[in-house]
Parts: sequence; C-alpha cells; structure tokens
Amino acid sequence: MSTRSQQSRFGRLAGAILAACSSAAMAQQPLTLDEAVNKVRQETEGRVLVAERTEEGGRVRFRIKFLTEDGTVKVIFVDPETGRIEN
Repeated sequence: MSTRSQQSRFGRLAGAILAACSSAAMAQQPLTLDEAVNKVRQETEGRVLVAERTEEGGRVRFRIKFLTEDGTVKVIFVDPETGRIEN
C-alpha cells in the first residue's frame, strides 16, 4: 500500500471518528438536580429553599421551591430531559 493511499485511508478513518464523537457530544444529556437548581437560580434570581426529584406516571421532574426577591415562595418544575422550566 502506498503512502498516499495510507494517508487517504487514515484521513477517512479520522473523519469518521470525529463525526461519531461530535454526534455523541451533541446528544443532550439529562440535567442533574444540581444543574436544575443552578438554572432556576440564574433564571429567577431567587433563593432555592427545597429541591427534589419527583416522578408521576413514569415522568421524572425536579420540583424546586424558591423564594423570590419580594419574599414570595414559589414552586416550579424542571424537566431533566429538556431542561425546560414548567410552572
């Protein structure tokens, strides 16, 4: 096998590996409870009082109770799969 043929083969292999790694990295990983708490802190600027994992009908969500700047206590849910905050 010639050097040029080996380089071409190596280039295709490296490209395939890079593409596979990029696809895996782009696949969204579920949020952890700590990540969900940080997200709520950033988006609400509130103080988190309680955070817990809940499950209803096979659906996992994080229930987060927090104190707003004006002293109101609120509860919201975070979907760990999508990262979406739900009321």
